[in-house]
Amino acid sequence: MSNAPQSGQPKWNKWRLLAFLLLVGIAWAVRSFESESEDATVERPETATAAEVAADDAPTVDLTEELSAVSVEQENVDQVENESATGNAKPKLGQLREVGKKVFVSTAGLKYGPGSADGHRLLHVMQHAEDDLEKPIHGVFEGNKEEILAAIDEAWLLVKEKSKQVKTEEQGDRQVFTIDLKRRVGYTGGEVGKRKNHPACTKIRIVIEDENEVVSAYPTDR
Repeated sequence: MSNAPQSGQPKWNKWRLLAFLLLVGIAWAVRSFESESEDATVERPETATAAEVAADDAPTVDLTEELSAVSVEQENVDQVENESATGNAKPKLGQLREVGKKVFVSTAGLKYGPGSADGHRLLHVMQHAEDDLEKPIHGVFEGNKEEILAAIDEAWLLVKEKSKQVKTEEQGDRQVFTIDLKRRVGYTGGEVGKRKNHPACTKIRIVIEDENEVVSAYPTDR
């Protein structure tokens, strides 16, 4: 005796199949959504902060030259200090050191202080740094202030050494030294100098009071 199928069994199997397919579809959809989310997270570019952008856009500074300059300066300082320590350094002529109120002493020992119509001996000496056509004869130094003072110091050292290049004469309480440096140090200016086409001067005349106080100093060709 065969068992006849029940009339409700095929319908029940159909609903079970539909439910199974629906579950499979939902699972596939969820899996696809999660995959897309992961991809978006990985591929999304990071947003740079304003500080990072500014740092990237800032120009790159090359410190090579600056560091080299500092190194060279330090080497020069070290060299000077080493020479001073070993006694090999030679003082530069014409350098002034203040020893009192408006009183200066040069490297060679000449003293410049207040005095003269210009108010100070240094100002008076520097009147000979340029020509003055209002004077009949006016000795004019060549060079800047440092070079002028250095030349005067060089001449004064020859005086102290009692060199044969020095001629001395007395004018009351002043001494007048004429020193031949054997090279051009200036020219003769003024009216006479202009008329004679500015003869070259190889000598410096230094007028002194109290052993080393400068009254005047100027180039001369006589």
